[in-house]
Formats: sequence, structure tokens, C-alpha cells
Amino acid sequence: MIKVLHYVSIMNRAGQETFLMNMYRKIDRKKIQFGFLCTVDEEGDYDAEIKELGGEIYHFSLSAAGGAAGQIRNYKAVKHAFRKYTDEYDIIHIHNYHAFDMTLSAIAALRAGAKKVVVHSHNSSADYHMELHKVFRPIISHLPVTRLACTQDAGKWMYTTNDFQVISNGIDVEKFKYNSKIRDQVRTELGLKEKFVIGHVGRFNLQKNHEYLLRIFKEVQQKTPNIKLLLLGEGELFSKIQNLAEDLEIKDKIIFAGVHKDVENYYQAMDAFVLPSLFEGLPVTGIEAQYSGLPCFFSDEVTREVKICSDTKFLKIGNENLGLWVDAISQQRINKERNKIELITKKFDIRTAAKSMEKRYIDLWKQSNS
Repeated sequence: MIKVLHYVSIMNRAGQETFLMNMYRKIDRKKIQFGFLCTVDEEGDYDAEIKELGGEIYHFSLSAAGGAAGQIRNYKAVKHAFRKYTDEYDIIHIHNYHAFDMTLSAIAALRAGAKKVVVHSHNSSADYHMELHKVFRPIISHLPVTRLACTQDAGKWMYTTNDFQVISNGIDVEKFKYNSKIRDQVRTELGLKEKFVIGHVGRFNLQKNHEYLLRIFKEVQQKTPNIKLLLLGEGELFSKIQNLAEDLEIKDKIIFAGVHKDVENYYQAMDAFVLPSLFEGLPVTGIEAQYSGLPCFFSDEVTREVKICSDTKFLKIGNENLGLWVDAISQQRINKERNKIELITKKFDIRTAAKSMEKRYIDLWKQSNS
């Protein structure tokens, strides 16, 4: 059996982690087994399921101190953590979206004696130390590692060469097919009958741009009074966004639903999906929403590679473009039959991604054992 150790922060219900779990469920676990090395020393949403699937969870803590001294301590801590598992695991698979962090983690894995190292780019921008990212891109691009990305844009963001493979974020497409009974059930539970429901699923952080979403909604609800905003997720900006909703006098029209295992059911309750992100790799939620048959409105910072439905719209963000979003969403009406998906590609079926990743792991294992 090939054993792969995934290096992540914490296995919570976020896009990158959800993709990994989707893959884990579908990969041939008789051939390949996963472990997860987490830098946040607390239980994650998926930890129990990982153990049920036969995987292991390991935790250690990084220093919160900044500057060179803090980074040196963290590098040593990461290398020490990797060294504990290099005999047990055949491949270390590192997930990140900043070249500095990716490079230090990859070097730590290599120097810890990892047999094979995979680096995986999950975003097309970052919200910190942009210049530092540029400095380290050439280094990660020439280390003796296997380079992956969730999209072409994410690969170009992370690497200075084209020596990378795209593994598209996939979902279990059958779970997201429109179901009128589930729609009625969830809408009844949430008190949404006869409401026009704008939905969003995402962590409450800077990237997801909830502040802009609330400002869009404030304008839309003035044109469409019988309306609700359904927000799923949690995160460091949760309280700030709640306070903003109060300031904008729209909190009574917003449902902060939190995190749910059955997120696919909540898409059924929506009538439109809005994702005004400042940057993205390949948003799993955008794929899920389209497979659910929802009209989708994405920021133009979201890669076009996510597009599955021909009528999915990409709009510019910024205060000067607020009216574009308001007009586009206001013109949308409840479609009780729900959109028929015009599939442009099947690459977002998790079975396709799992098979591609499975082959990659087997090839790497053969290389290290030849």
C-alpha cells in the first residue's frame, strides 16, 4: 500500500480540505492510504471521518512569532515533524498558496528524508507578502518535487515554469442534483417559503469578500423586498460581518447558518449563488452551486476554468461596479424547475480527479522504488 501524508493547517470544512476529503472517499484505499499532518493543534471537522476511512491525524504547532527568528523556528519544527513520518509515508503532499511557505515546507520535507514530495497550489493570489512570494516562485519551481495546481491560473501564480499538472477540484456530482423535496424541506425549516434566496458558502475571511456581498444584498433587497440572504460558513471575520449587517440594517434578512455536513441540501434552498471573492484557486463551492442548477454570479477574479454552465456570470468587483451586481441579481427570478445544467466538461466529477491523482501517486511510488 502507498501511504501519502498531506500537509495542511486543519481539516475543517473549507474548499481545499473538502476537495481532499472528496478525493479520499473515492480513491482506491486498498492501494493508497492518507495521513494528515496539521499545523493547528485542535480537532478538525473531518478528523473523525478520516479515522473511519483508515487514515491518521497528526498535530503540531507553529510559532506565531514574526520575523526571521520565527520563520527559522517554524522551519525547524516542520522539518522535525516530517522526519517523524518519512519512514512510514512514501509521499509527502504539501498544500499551500504562497511560494514562501510552500518553498520552506518543501525544503523541510526533502531534508527530512522524504522519498517523494508533491507541492500543490490552491489559489491564484494571496493576501500577504506579495513581494516575498515573487522572490520564492523561482525556487519552488526548480526544487526536485512534483508540482500540481488546481487550475492553470493557480499554477502560473505559484510556479515560474510550465512544469506542473492540473488536478481539478472535484465533487461527488450525484449529491448536488436538484431535489424538489429537499428544497421544500430546507426552506420550510429555515422559514424561506415564497422567499427569493441569495446564497453563499464560504469561510468568513478577507478572500471571500463578505463585506462586498452584504453591500450588494442591501441594494438588491430594496428592489426585491421578499428576499433573504443565506450564509453558510464560519471564520475570523464572522462577528465583524454580523456587526456590518446590523449597521446596514439588513441583519433581519440574513440567515447565518454556520457550518453543516449536508451542505448540498442548503444549495437546494437557494435561488441564486453569489461569490464576489477577491481571489480564488478553483472554488469548490462554485462547482457545487452550478451542479445544483443555481444561477451563479462570480467575481471576475474567479478563474473561468470553474465555469460549467453557459449562463454563469463573471462580474467586476469594486464600489464603482456595485450596480452591475445589483442589476444582474435583481433580474433573476425564482425558477421552480431549476436550471438544466449544460455541462461543458466532466473534469469536476471527483471520480475523474481521484483517478488522475491515484495514477500520479502510483507513478511516484514506482519511481522511488525502481
